Amino acid sequence: MERMPLVFRSSATIDESENTEAVDVSAFEELIIKIVASEEAGTSTLDIVIQDSDDGTTWNTHTTVAQITSNGTTIKRIDKFLRYVRLAITLGGTSYTLAVTGWGIKRQ
Repeated sequence: MERMPLVFRSSATIDESENTEAVDVSAFEELIIKIVASEEAGTSTLDIVIQDSDDGTTWNTHTTVAQITSNGTTIKRIDKFLRYVRLAITLGGTSYTLAVTGWGIKRQ
C-alpha cells in the first residue's frame, strides 16, 4: 500500500468562508484527510464539508465533518469518491489558523 502526501490547504489564517482548490484524486482508492485547527478568537467555529465531483465544476456532499469549536486535529478517512475532492469551509466568528493535509492510498 503506497501513500502519497496531499495538501488541500496550507497552514494559514482563515477569516472568511472558502472552498479549497480541487484536487485530482483519481489515482487513489482511499484518502486520509488531516484537519488541524487553532482557534484565534476563542468564539469561532468551523463547519467543513468534504465534496467530490466528476468534472471539478458540479460538487456533491461526500462527508460532513463534526463542527470544530476548539484547537485540535480531526482525521477523516474516505473512500468511494469521484475524480476531484475539495473542502467547503464555513467560518462562524472571526478567525482560525487552519491546515488541511493528508495522504492518498494508491490504487492497487
